[in-house]
Amino acid sequence: MKLVLRFPHLAASAVVTFALFLGQAVWAQSPEKNYIECNHDSLITVLRAYEDSLALSSSTTVVRVDYAWRVTDVAVAGKVYKIYRCEALYDSLEVLMDEVAFARMTPPTVDTDSIGSISGTGATFYGKVTADGDTAVTAQWFKYGLSASSLTDSLSVSGVVTPFSAVASGLANGTTYYVAAFAKNVKGTSPGDTLSFTTYAAPTVDTDTASSVTSSAATLSATITATGGAAVSATGFKYGTDTALTSPTNVSGSGTASPFTASLTSLSPGTQYWAVGYATNSVGTSYGDTITFTTSAAAPVFTCGTSTVTYDGYSYATVLIGTQCWFQENLQTDQYRDGSSIPGQLTDADWSLSTTGTQAVWEEGTANEAVNLAAQGRMYNGYAVLDARGLCPTGWHVPTSAEWTSLTTYLGANAGTQMKSFYGWNGTNPNGFNAIPVVWRGTAGVFNNSGAEAYFWTSTAVTGTTSARRYLTTANTGLTADNSSNKRGFSVRCLKD
Repeated sequence: MKLVLRFPHLAASAVVTFALFLGQAVWAQSPEKNYIECNHDSLITVLRAYEDSLALSSSTTVVRVDYAWRVTDVAVAGKVYKIYRCEALYDSLEVLMDEVAFARMTPPTVDTDSIGSISGTGATFYGKVTADGDTAVTAQWFKYGLSASSLTDSLSVSGVVTPFSAVASGLANGTTYYVAAFAKNVKGTSPGDTLSFTTYAAPTVDTDTASSVTSSAATLSATITATGGAAVSATGFKYGTDTALTSPTNVSGSGTASPFTASLTSLSPGTQYWAVGYATNSVGTSYGDTITFTTSAAAPVFTCGTSTVTYDGYSYATVLIGTQCWFQENLQTDQYRDGSSIPGQLTDADWSLSTTGTQAVWEEGTANEAVNLAAQGRMYNGYAVLDARGLCPTGWHVPTSAEWTSLTTYLGANAGTQMKSFYGWNGTNPNGFNAIPVVWRGTAGVFNNSGAEAYFWTSTAVTGTTSARRYLTTANTGLTADNSSNKRGFSVRCLKD
């Protein structure tokens, strides 16, 4: 008869010792007796050695017990043998081996590997069993919740494989969750490490103050303060003329980067608008705060109102330069606005003595008078310009010194050249002022005809006998300002009130 014992957890030294005892000391046939003797003490010694090996190798506490045995008589080939079969010992040893093997088992070791496929409402959990604890894993699952110390929701895993995963759904947007993987065998349940993740949310946006606001346009801008975890796919603005934006106009943003802008055109002048920026990602669209801005009033439209003005029987062409409307020609009238005559055709002596308004025409009293009048207009002394009855027609006046300055400021560099006609001194005349060289009359009544000058009165008195004037010369690219005696005779241009 052969007794076979298996010790899967027996240390190598103990296995050898046990085998020696079984082969030499345990079973032996007595030469005086026809039976095989079971040396009980030897078996106990071997068993003790096995237990000691377990205790030393794994620090397993072994509870020693007494082992029972019994004798059985067996007839073999006509001979009678008394065999001491240690069946009870064998049975007890098998039970002990199973118990020792179970004692050496541990719960599984689990790793919560990662979280993937995160969205606004879901995610995929990944885990793996790194050690099975010397026995088969029977179940795997995940637990998750809003606190690392309180994983309240369970997510089962179908089958028992490693690595393993499960898909969570129905999560809240923009919320931080905690998750751990779990595995179970006959020895117990073990959790993996706890990981955290945050579900995606819609972006958050801050609508900035409108800029570059004019009567018909504005620039909107906004900043993406958080993407929500997912890439921003679109941006834009909504704007309208009511604070609730009930029927807004939508305009796309300049891109998905932050900040983003939009240029608004065709807005109404002097109108209050409200606007809000927005951004979109895979979770949804969110809006920033609503801002307001007001377009400026429409720029006034300046016109002369008419292309010509008829005054004292003569029709004058008009021209708009900046915001000022001017006569394109020098004044020709020989009377004040109220119809009173302005004395003319004075001798040099009478002109020089006059302290009231007078007027003159180059070569007056000759055949050239009419031609010169049409080309150059009349010359007026300073007293006529300052007369309260007014030289220009109703709605028009002789410009002040400040109004002449406004003209040259508007024209900018080389204002004088821009005011000169093409004819006479090769000006550029882009604005249509159309100045030409004219004759002027001195304080002694003498006419001066250099063909290179143009003098104009202002209505700004400096002293009782002098007033401010402006003049152009061939050599000068600007319009010169100075003062002159009221006894001189210069040209007059009328300016619309």
